[in-house]
Amino acid sequence: MKSISELLFTHPRFKEREHWVRRSYPENKVVITEGECGKELFIVMRGTVRVTGNIELEGGSTVHPGVCDLGAGAVFGEFGGLIHSLRMATVTTVTECELAVIDGDRLHEFFETHSRIGYQVMLEILETVAERLTSTNRRMLMLLAWGLKRHDIERHL
Repeated sequence: MKSISELLFTHPRFKEREHWVRRSYPENKVVITEGECGKELFIVMRGTVRVTGNIELEGGSTVHPGVCDLGAGAVFGEFGGLIHSLRMATVTTVTECELAVIDGDRLHEFFETHSRIGYQVMLEILETVAERLTSTNRRMLMLLAWGLKRHDIERHL
C-alpha cells in the first residue's frame, strides 16, 4: 500500500497552498506543544523531529522523556488534524526540517469529495496509530516490570 504522503501529494486535486502548505523549520524548533489545541497534521518531508512527553515529578519539577524520532514520510499531530483534539506530545525539530502542514478542515473537505483516497489515508493513519499504541504498551509494561523489581514488589505478587 502507498504511504500517506504518496496518496495525498500525488493526487492531482490535493494542491499545495490550497489543502496544505510547505514550511521550513530550523534545528531545535518546537513545532507543536503538548496540551495545546491543534487542527493540523504534519508530514515530515525532510529532516528529523523528536516526540517528547511531559512528566511532572514530586516537588514540581518536570522531565521531558523522548518518545521517538520521526523522519521523512512520518506523520504526526494526526489526532489534532482529524478530531481537533489537544496535542498529546511536544514535537521539536532535531535537524532542519521541511514539513507539510495539512489543515484538518481542508483535509475533511478533500475526503468528502475523494472518499476512496480518504479511506486509504485513514487506513494508513490507523495502522500508524496501532503501531504506536503497541510500542507504547510494550514500553509501559517494561517500565512496570522494572519498577516492581526495583522496589522488590514482585515477590508479593
